[in-house]
Amino acid sequence: MVFALGTAQLGLHYGISNTKGLLTDAESYAIMDRAYRLGFVAVDLDVDHYGEATRRVKTYLDTHCGAFKVLRRGEPGYISTYDPIMAITSAYRSDVRIVQVPANVLDGRMDGVIKRLKRVGKTVVVRSLFLQGLLGGTSSPNEYTGNGKIQDKAKDTLTLFAAYAKAYDMTVSELAARWVWELDPDVALVGAERPEQLDKLVEWVSIGPLPKELVATVQVARQGIEAEIITPTMWGQDFAFGPGSS
Repeated sequence: MVFALGTAQLGLHYGISNTKGLLTDAESYAIMDRAYRLGFVAVDLDVDHYGEATRRVKTYLDTHCGAFKVLRRGEPGYISTYDPIMAITSAYRSDVRIVQVPANVLDGRMDGVIKRLKRVGKTVVVRSLFLQGLLGGTSSPNEYTGNGKIQDKAKDTLTLFAAYAKAYDMTVSELAARWVWELDPDVALVGAERPEQLDKLVEWVSIGPLPKELVATVQVARQGIEAEIITPTMWGQDFAFGPGSS
């Protein structure tokens, strides 16, 4: 498994917990610098949706040639989808090499799909490990003041999962980060609003897989989570990209 840097935060006022707004050029370059130093191997671009991100990535790579491989959604062989049926269908398409899907500690809809895609030799990219910032380490919806209207609906779920994490002396963010070991993608795609968020991600993931008992508890608890909580396109945000993109 390798890390790739998501670029939505580099070009948009993006994320449920984003109170800062659109990053500056300098802030964006600092995040790319940190990703490079931490061993991230690629950046992921969506030219049609990510605002300033394409320009900023190009400018950075002009002065840091070869720092990252650039993954471009929509190019031949690379699809990105929220739809499990579309994702599993791609397993049988010879023209598809890379499939990007959302998955995280709250959302297991793609778990079986990821395993199937890997078995047939597709490169699987997993996004939304932190569910656009909803899994930001707090159990209080009042602390989310960014885009979206999902806070009240998610309150009970966040409180429950915060309690699960606390029982093992960790935050919800650490739980979310280390859940990547259960997903086991080829590429874990993660964005950031600050460089230090990438530091914490790598620190948490390096601890290793979660305790088996905690994994079992989570797998049972998340079965009853409402679709709206785990589907950002239903949140009423300013940047709802639609079912075929993130």
